[in-house]
Formats: sequence, C-alpha cells, structure tokens
Amino acid sequence: MPQNNNKDWFEELQPSLNLTPLLDVVFNLIFFFILATTIKESQAFLNVTLPYSEQAQVVEQTPPSTLVIVVSNTNEIFIQDKLVDIKSLPEKLTKINQSRKIDNVIIRGDAKAYHQTIIRVLDACATAHLYKVSVEVRQEKNR
Repeated sequence: MPQNNNKDWFEELQPSLNLTPLLDVVFNLIFFFILATTIKESQAFLNVTLPYSEQAQVVEQTPPSTLVIVVSNTNEIFIQDKLVDIKSLPEKLTKINQSRKIDNVIIRGDAKAYHQTIIRVLDACATAHLYKVSVEVRQEKNR
C-alpha cells in the first residue's frame, strides 16, 4: 500500500503546461488584427494622393458625425465606399443627413481630380444644407 501512495504523490508533482492563458492571448491577438485590418480596409480600396498645403492643420480624431466624401483621380465620387453619381449626390447627402445627423463633411480629393468635380461636391453639400465642409490635404511635400 505505501508504494501506491508514493506513486500518486509523484504524479501530482509532475510538471504540466496550462494552455488557457496562451490561448487567451492568441485569441485576443487574432481579434485585434481582424478589427485593425477591417478598419484600415475601408479606406484602402481607393488610392488617393492628397494635394499638398503649407497651411494644413492636423486633426487628431474624426468625430463619428463626420461624413467623408472621396474624389478619385478619375473624378469618381465615393461615399462610405460606394460609388455615387454626381447628379444623385445632393439627394444622397440629404438622405444621409436625415438618417444620421452630420456635423462635418470632409472632402478627400485626389490631387489630380478636376477642380470642377470638387466644386460640384461642394455645391451638393450646400444643396443638402451641409455647410461645415473641409478639404483634406497633406502637410509633407514629398510623399
């Protein structure tokens, strides 16, 4: 009988590896990278080269009540990653403003986009009663 007790005591002292904390860390990392790539992906579908400005001001964080309108170098207009026709832009902006109150509009126009396209986007914002409009630029000259 004493030999059996020694064997049980010896088995209790065997080192074991608890994988629970390791799995928690791995799942947290996977979750983080999925969220990070999803957020970055929403703006990465369109390569926009912003124009340069010496008087650019840095905005720390864009509030959720801000709408971003992207104008590509081929003068295509995107709202929330969806292509929008310039003729339907005023009514689209009005609908978005009615469904969620928009405080600010940021126009992210490519440096090679036509000035006329940017002006038409500004006109559409005014038609939709969106008057706090800014144009996104970059500070660094060579990027």
